[in-house]
Amino acid sequence: MLRYVGLHYRYLCYMNLRTLIALTLCIVCAINQRAKAQPDKQPDLVVVIAVDQMRQDFFDRFGEHFTGGLLRLMEDGVMFTNAHHEHGLTNTAPGHAAISTGKYPSNNGIINNSFYDKEIHAEVYCVGDQYESLIGVPNDGNVPSRSPRNLKSTTIGDWLKKQNSKSRVFSVARKDRAAVLLGGQKADGAYWFDNVSTKFVTSTYYTKDYPKWADAMVGTEFMEEELVSGWDKYGPEEIYASLRPDDYEVEAGAFYADFPHTRVRMRQGIPRSSRNAIMLTTTPMGDEFVIKFAELLVEKENLGKSGNTDMLMVGCSAADAIGHHFGPESHEVMDYYLRLDQYLDEFLSFLDSRYGRDGYWVVLVSDHGVNPMPEALKARGIDAERILTTGVGAVLDSIEDIAREKLGMQGRIIEKVMGGMYLNYLESDQRGISRKIVRQTMAELIKTLPYVEDTYTVDDFGSNSPKPYAELFERSYYNGITADVMYRLKENYMLHGPYGTSHGSVYDYDTHVPILFSIPGIAHTKIDRRVATVDVAPTLAALLQIKADKRVDGQVLYELVKPQ
Repeated sequence: MLRYVGLHYRYLCYMNLRTLIALTLCIVCAINQRAKAQPDKQPDLVVVIAVDQMRQDFFDRFGEHFTGGLLRLMEDGVMFTNAHHEHGLTNTAPGHAAISTGKYPSNNGIINNSFYDKEIHAEVYCVGDQYESLIGVPNDGNVPSRSPRNLKSTTIGDWLKKQNSKSRVFSVARKDRAAVLLGGQKADGAYWFDNVSTKFVTSTYYTKDYPKWADAMVGTEFMEEELVSGWDKYGPEEIYASLRPDDYEVEAGAFYADFPHTRVRMRQGIPRSSRNAIMLTTTPMGDEFVIKFAELLVEKENLGKSGNTDMLMVGCSAADAIGHHFGPESHEVMDYYLRLDQYLDEFLSFLDSRYGRDGYWVVLVSDHGVNPMPEALKARGIDAERILTTGVGAVLDSIEDIAREKLGMQGRIIEKVMGGMYLNYLESDQRGISRKIVRQTMAELIKTLPYVEDTYTVDDFGSNSPKPYAELFERSYYNGITADVMYRLKENYMLHGPYGTSHGSVYDYDTHVPILFSIPGIAHTKIDRRVATVDVAPTLAALLQIKADKRVDGQVLYELVKPQ
């Protein structure tokens, strides 16, 4: 209960009488809220929608223009307005894994999209699997396949299937890592987008036979009309007036900065053979295609019609590509959410017709937020900076030279730079130099860079660490695959190329995301207390009356669950 009111145990001893009375009142109110929350019945289908790179403030900024599915979820659901990812590296893979497992990366093994395995001295993709084969497209064995083998934990879907072997779990997303990590270890199927064929593919981890219904869903054919017309603004021009100019100069990538975005209006050098795939991954039509595929999956797999609760995980990954390209303050990001609002309206209407409005649940979440363009922040007088990655290699070489001199070493100290620095201890071990000293030396040197606020090593972790954000970085540490030295940039600073934006920090713009439960029988409300994305899975488990993994890091969101 202490977490429910935002306190830590060590603060109790400092409480005065007024604080204790306030705490008591909070607990009483919480208990009263719990008593009012109870689903009408167990659902035929649970749908979890993860919108990649969706920040909570998008509801505030764009919500007045919603008329469809997002508006319905806002008006019907329980929205936690102060939800955060509570780990250090806020990227796609760890975000999705935190949502599905209820565990931090330190306990589920998915610390980043890719990581460096020091035991085998190789880069590892989070859902890569050399032992399986990709199916759904012709495969000569050289096309990399995917599975959840690197996920060291079970998920909400796995708990459901363990409770009832007749329940089925499927996932679909544009990104393979979103589909695989949302689906979990025991998913009946996981599908992701293949750029070459513009189809949804899967792997032999899930099935040996690719379903005929999926084979018929080819993006260039199914979305032909949208591909021809391209992407122009959904709403009238005046609703975009509060945003920065449409042709903002650091919005760049495949497309020009301003609308419309079509196969013709792409930058020079992009092959014509790649343009359909770009349209289907970097415009809203990509997520329209995902949602249409999800509808077909529900129909063809007959989900929710067996008398058992089934689960469908949907990853809207085009949101991330658009956000990276144009930034969160762009006309394009706003336009994406106006369109997503309509796509979800159609999807919810489809679910209504199939199950009735009280026959299914919806959970809306996000894997991370995004950094505003540093240039836009600087224009408003905010300390912000874009640090070009092109010069970082030379800087690290110089730091390594200084470290060698300090430590009396001659060989390479930095083995790999990837989400931090992976260090080579071979020479230091031979010379009797402690690994801790090597880590501290490199960390101190990295911290001298003008854009680095702090550094973190395993030696900084623990309950008594004085370093701000150390706990979050500790939650991104998994022995053997996490960098020996991690760093925290200054707030609003970004290591990136000359265009676009990114995410990955511990700051609110990257951690603050929506959590929204739309469940029949639980009245609409907004909850402002701070909660975490790892709370989603154990809360769903409690609502479904199934057993969660005993070692989850998340807590049940008590506003949603009636006490037994």
